[in-house]
Amino acid sequence: MENLLLHTRQKQYRVTGLVLFVVACGTVLCRLLVYAISPFFGDDLFADTMLDLIFSGILQLGFLLAAPMLLYKFLLKNSWRDNFRFQNYRKTDWKILLLCVPLGIAGMFVTVGISLFWQVLMYMLFGYAAATPTVAMPAAFPVGYFLLAVFLTGVLPGVCEENANRGGLITTLRGSFSEGKTILLGGLIFGLFHQYVSQSFYTFMFGLAFTFLVLKTKSVFPGMIMHFVNNALSVYLDYAETYGLFGGKIFPWMQEMLSGLAENPANLPTLAGLYLGACALFAGILFLIVWLCKRNRKKAIDRTVRYIEGNAVVEVNRDKGIIGEPLSDTIRYKPTLRDNAFFLAALALTVLTTVFSLVWGYF
Repeated sequence: MENLLLHTRQKQYRVTGLVLFVVACGTVLCRLLVYAISPFFGDDLFADTMLDLIFSGILQLGFLLAAPMLLYKFLLKNSWRDNFRFQNYRKTDWKILLLCVPLGIAGMFVTVGISLFWQVLMYMLFGYAAATPTVAMPAAFPVGYFLLAVFLTGVLPGVCEENANRGGLITTLRGSFSEGKTILLGGLIFGLFHQYVSQSFYTFMFGLAFTFLVLKTKSVFPGMIMHFVNNALSVYLDYAETYGLFGGKIFPWMQEMLSGLAENPANLPTLAGLYLGACALFAGILFLIVWLCKRNRKKAIDRTVRYIEGNAVVEVNRDKGIIGEPLSDTIRYKPTLRDNAFFLAALALTVLTTVFSLVWGYF
């Protein structure tokens, strides 16, 4: 039985490495495609939306959603039910899903601080400043473009990126590594997956939180909701700033406070307090989700114990319970160099393209 499990995990590990390599190559190809066709488009909102539609449609739906689903399904010879379970599509407590909404909101503000720190560090070390493209916006609020932007930036990444980065990948990593190493590797892969140096650090930090969430809830759905809320809120605030909607003054106010630190150092405690408050809220919600997961697991164990006691099937020790640790915690597959071939190739490619984005931006 143990040998069969290890053989299955070896196969899962190799296929997951292939999936990761396909995703890395797909990201490069989509970036090159958009770079090649962008001269044929203008700099207005329509052109920017069309390029985003082409890029997201191919990358998100093709390489991040369909490719992992199909490769896992046919190479691992899973049924569709087993395939979804392998990719962590499991029913989740509605209270946890609801908590992921404020978690995503708090996470967006935490991300802003991390991103700002990274940009300052990159500028101090390498003189690198990320380019900020400007798009000509129409005079009136474009409802259709806004909804499409929410779909392309919020819905698709929330579903597709979580499918590729927190689906079978996390299941496979957990079958070979401890929880701590799985979280670290999950964050590192997510950061390098973006292949853009200005995004790599905050996506690494966010990837740690997403992976932690999947391991604790045993489901990809909480991360999808958190990811969607984070991205969609960012889109809304950009439009709100342009068209004077509710909340549109948040980013300009923060920028004004930051730019005035030299003349008015008293702004620092205010900004630091607000940021620490967002971090505390984010950590508090995560703690609450973990507590709910433990409580739900205890309830499930108690229900099973009562069922077995009532049916007199086996003698049960209530101190130990009947549901032990998952197999991934007790029997791990140790990958060989050959097993890591596609993982290493994907890592090399993403590191190279991330470094190239730094060099390209520098020059």
